[in-house]
Amino acid sequence: MKKTFSVEGMSCSACALSIEKKLNSLNGIKSVSVSLMGKSMSVEFDETLISSLDICSAVKKIGYKAEENSNAKLIDESKKLKKRFILSVIFLIPLMYLSMGKMLNLPTFSYKVNLPLQFILALSIIAINFKFYLSGVKAVLNGSPNMDTLVSLGSVSALLYSVVVSVITFITHEEEHLFFEASAMVLTLVTLGKWLEEISKKRTGEEVKKLTSMLPDTVKVLIDNKEVEISADEVKTGDVLVLRAGDFIPVDGVVIEGVGSIDKSSITGESIPVEVAVSNEIVSGSVLKNGYILLKTTKDKAQSFFSKIIEAVKNAENSKAPIQKFADKVASVFVPIVTLIAILVFCIWIFIVNDTYLAFKCAISVLVVSCPCALGLATPVAIMVAM
Repeated sequence: MKKTFSVEGMSCSACALSIEKKLNSLNGIKSVSVSLMGKSMSVEFDETLISSLDICSAVKKIGYKAEENSNAKLIDESKKLKKRFILSVIFLIPLMYLSMGKMLNLPTFSYKVNLPLQFILALSIIAINFKFYLSGVKAVLNGSPNMDTLVSLGSVSALLYSVVVSVITFITHEEEHLFFEASAMVLTLVTLGKWLEEISKKRTGEEVKKLTSMLPDTVKVLIDNKEVEISADEVKTGDVLVLRAGDFIPVDGVVIEGVGSIDKSSITGESIPVEVAVSNEIVSGSVLKNGYILLKTTKDKAQSFFSKIIEAVKNAENSKAPIQKFADKVASVFVPIVTLIAILVFCIWIFIVNDTYLAFKCAISVLVVSCPCALGLATPVAIMVAM
């Protein structure tokens, strides 16, 4: 059996890979394909060995939420991310002034007021974006560190360093450069990036919904010379559909009575209507612009041309190209390798210049700039746009 599940809580390709690893380790799972962009997963399994409920429970254990109903309404993350970004910027602007004002010869407070204010503002931004820390820690506990792990490490390292140096400053009365603004800026910029990514994913994913929305919910069928309105899903091969001007043609068929002109632009791109008469074949996805025809269906809704187009787009969303699978493998080892490199960079700079500030700045830079989001996002977005 093969089913599609909606998935919430994924932030990068490492998240998708951790779900695939977990499910592939279960008895009865034949294949798993997780779509980060589509927020869904396609699972082929033996229903005698494992149920849909077991699959959803397994996904929940590693920190994500899965629902069997693939049409379930997912939370619009773009609105939440937009709100988080705007709030972060509101606190970040005064924080940047307090931390950088002295360099620009702007009036600032003494360190006794300045440092506590910086700490409060930075902590506020961290609280707004605390989801990064929850996701990062949860990923580490599940053995699948993700991009949130890197962001969390960079941000919390900068914050803790700044707190320690601030305490020393109050004791020695000697001011040192701090990283309060860096810990907050990291979270704000990554939130902006995630917001833009979410907008991109949402726009691309809506193409499937647009295609699906074109199909009518009900159609008129001729039964015993009477028009009967039935659900479009109930149409069978051999049924006679009654179509009038403006009707969308939901299934493939042959005209057995009447004449008219059909708009095939959604299928061929040709905007000029085509005349049809008795014995002419019509593919689904067309619109009857003028006339009146009786259409004898040659295929049911699932096998019709337009439905196959929709299915092809959905498969493109849930399947993975070879290059995307390679990107997932890279992302799975990317986070731990980057973390080790950051530690190595810190040790090397301490050894070379014996400057804790410089060493710390270089190590944080490695953590912050090394986020594997694009690895898992660029390819599926490109595939969906192409489809």
